Amino acid sequence: MTSILAAVPPLDLERWQWTSEAGLEVSGWRSPNAGQNKPVLVFLHGNGFAQKIYSPLLSLLSVEFDLYLPEAPNHGEALQTSRFIGWNATAKLYAEHLDEVSCEWSDWYLSGHSFGGVVSILLANYVIRKPRMMVLLDPIILPRPLVWMARLQRAFKLTRFHPMVSITRNRRRKFSSYQEAYEYFDGRGAFKGWTRAALSSYVIHSLKSDDTGGLTLVTPPKAECDIYSSFAWGLRRHIGALSVPCRILLGRSTFSYQQRAIKKVVKKHKATSLEMVEGGHCFMQQFPEDTASRLLSFVKNNENEVSSFL
Repeated sequence: MTSILAAVPPLDLERWQWTSEAGLEVSGWRSPNAGQNKPVLVFLHGNGFAQKIYSPLLSLLSVEFDLYLPEAPNHGEALQTSRFIGWNATAKLYAEHLDEVSCEWSDWYLSGHSFGGVVSILLANYVIRKPRMMVLLDPIILPRPLVWMARLQRAFKLTRFHPMVSITRNRRRKFSSYQEAYEYFDGRGAFKGWTRAALSSYVIHSLKSDDTGGLTLVTPPKAECDIYSSFAWGLRRHIGALSVPCRILLGRSTFSYQQRAIKKVVKKHKATSLEMVEGGHCFMQQFPEDTASRLLSFVKNNENEVSSFL
């Protein structure tokens, strides 16, 4: 436990919580006095991931940005709930919250990984005060045939056959120690190639003590499956409606169907641009320094492009 904990980069964050007019709760982490001294980076996490598992990347970005990190229900230390409200509704909820708090920030930027990348696209259209720029990390944008297949599976209640749903339901969830969990995930599946700091961050922030004296993954299988077996409505329309520059960083070893879909989308829409990077779907956990460098470079080198969109 000591060696694993020592590998996790420190982050200076405080917890926040907010409730919408409809009674829905949003919570997460933020830099103290966020937006008072630096521009704010709002970062949205992937399915099944707590915000702090990205500590190696976020610690590098925190040098230039104050961080604002919403956590979806059933992830990290967020509210445990039995119902997923949907991709679009999640984005609208985040937008309602950010419209309230971002008025205190001079500038803010938006980034997200995987599920969080797609929610970022929706959010950028729903929010009134737009982010200055967006950098998306391997967002789950599917080819049209797979989108229609997902719709049919949902309509005929066949989502249990979704491959990621099967993987999630069969994933080991209980461990006797952090060390055992680290050794189990090291080099396995989506965790292949993760740095020691990244995998240590995942183990520390994705497990909680259970009533048997062991450790259990925080995010219940049903919560992950609900996200995998659903999708964002009107995603391509929302991409076309983006009014701020959007850079997509895409892993060269990520899902081939996702690469094809994203390359087609980028060709069609002025606001989007694509940069291929080394690594898979979780490349930011494999190469956090390179990811942070590319994000910061895009932000610093594209201020003139921002003016053309405003």
